Amino acid sequence: MLENKAQIFIVDDSPININFLGSALEDDYDIRASTSGKDALLFLEENTPDLILLDVMMPNMDGYQLIKKIKNNNKYINIPVIFVTSLDDSSSELKGFKLGAVDYITKPISPELVKIRIKNHLLLKQQHQQIFKQHTLFESVFEAISDGVIVYDEENRVTAINSNMTNLWGNIIDTDGVVGKLIQDVFTDDLLPVIDHDKEDIRALSRYIMEPLTVSTVDGIIALDDEKYYHYFGAPLEREDVTQGGVLCFKDLSKEINLQKSLEDMAIRDELTSLYNRRYFNTIAEREMFNSKRYGTMLGVLMVDIDYFKKVNDTWGHSIGDAVLVAVAKTMNEQIRNVDFCFRYGGEEFIILLPNITESGLIDAGKRIMRNIKMLKIEKDIQVTVSIGGSSTESLSSNDRDTMDNVVNLADDALYSAKGNGRDRMYLAGNNQAIINN
Repeated sequence: MLENKAQIFIVDDSPININFLGSALEDDYDIRASTSGKDALLFLEENTPDLILLDVMMPNMDGYQLIKKIKNNNKYINIPVIFVTSLDDSSSELKGFKLGAVDYITKPISPELVKIRIKNHLLLKQQHQQIFKQHTLFESVFEAISDGVIVYDEENRVTAINSNMTNLWGNIIDTDGVVGKLIQDVFTDDLLPVIDHDKEDIRALSRYIMEPLTVSTVDGIIALDDEKYYHYFGAPLEREDVTQGGVLCFKDLSKEINLQKSLEDMAIRDELTSLYNRRYFNTIAEREMFNSKRYGTMLGVLMVDIDYFKKVNDTWGHSIGDAVLVAVAKTMNEQIRNVDFCFRYGGEEFIILLPNITESGLIDAGKRIMRNIKMLKIEKDIQVTVSIGGSSTESLSSNDRDTMDNVVNLADDALYSAKGNGRDRMYLAGNNQAIINN
């Protein structure tokens, strides 16, 4: 059927030449024709032929002038043009090719030769269109991938990078400026300065990039900061067992990892005060006890109890009681060192672990806590005091087993002394002298 035939557009000022070519081609193609460059341009405004047969020698607008206009218009720039002309000198032929013609046929013409050349160029056009479609499809798929992807060739130069690399890394990766760079330079110049490259995962990625082809694949997780986490995967690109480059993919796992961290944090935190909970105390206490023995340092413990807390609840209600707990917890956390740990031990009782501390340091910490809690301004003008019992690994006698439970029991006994001897004071294990907040 006619609509299935490729359309050939003949432009020649000689109707005889048009009829001759048309008769030779009409069985295989849909033939359209024009006798001037001006009419040809009008035709092209409404039609897109598959191929143009163009004469050179025409009045007003010759073939060279017409092909310039065709190739300067994006609408018809990809239409293949074959010159059919009596000009058979090499300079005319060269000029035609420079202006964008795909072929040059000199008169007198052979209909069979014209048919073969048209067929070949239409086949090439079809192949180019197919390649273009595949390339466009590849680009669409490449850009649709949610991961950030970098592809590099056998010389380790970046050949492709999708926009999601910019989405993941922000202004760190410039997709327009990366293509053509060595993948090693992209890594060292752009990525390495902003990631913690001392971690094993980063060292593995660094080895893979800096020593290409020595490792088959690599994967791991890197942290851009405290909130962004990316999983990476790298693999060589091979064809018929020949490595032709490699690919690096980065997937944003920030949401999943931060959720996991949040859940883990919830498992070790007291919901009301945000201090560590008693369950987590058991984990940290054993670790710090081990370190104390290993390095021969003193591990201190302070047990803190809010004085007359039941009276606060009974008088003002549990919401005020909760406010008191939160305020006391915050104050204690502010008065200890960064290396110390504060836990809500139960009810109105708290416990603080102080690694690598001296007895005077333990006393100073207790005094600061008592003094600053007493200065708190809490709802209803409630004034709060605490009693504290202190102990340390140095408090253990020769008869005591060197365990965390025994250190805590000694602090608990000292707290009992503080509460029984007037409250708002501190006692140390093995010492009957009260430490009063001044």
